[in-house]
Amino acid sequence: MDAQPKYWEANTRCKLGDRRAIRIEGAVFIVRCIREGQSGSKIPTIPNMKQSIKVPDGECDWIIEKAE
Repeated sequence: MDAQPKYWEANTRCKLGDRRAIRIEGAVFIVRCIREGQSGSKIPTIPNMKQSIKVPDGECDWIIEKAE
């Protein structure tokens, strides 16, 4: 597992278990890929800004591991 996840990027191939950081309105969410594929063209929406929620993104799905 990555010690320091990379920041999320649009239209990028993601593998199962990849971790990314998503910054939204000053908060940083660490997400882990649970369905491989290509990320979407826009930053995914974090529903209710809560942890343990599946977040769809293009062909990928993410689960929030941590919110900072």
